[in-house]
Amino acid sequence: MKEEWKKYPEFPKYEVSDYGQVKNIETGNIIKLGTNPKGYIIAILWIDGKQVGRQVHRMVSMSFIDNIYSKPQVNHKDGNKTNNKLDNLE
Repeated sequence: MKEEWKKYPEFPKYEVSDYGQVKNIETGNIIKLGTNPKGYIIAILWIDGKQVGRQVHRMVSMSFIDNIYSKPQVNHKDGNKTNNKLDNLE
């Protein structure tokens, strides 16, 4: 299955893949990911000269999953906070 990329709606300078990767559209570089103190994978993005951290599972869900009921949380189906593939999120 080929990796699919979509623009991240909050910051359109970045794209997110259904495999949980983040890319800077301008440079084409894949962003190195880190882990926050709660164990979630995060991406550090640059917006207007400032660093902004975003949880990757939320980035994937915002880019690929329609939230028609405005639910406030994203669930990892397998309980693994580091598995941010689209098919593991709901």
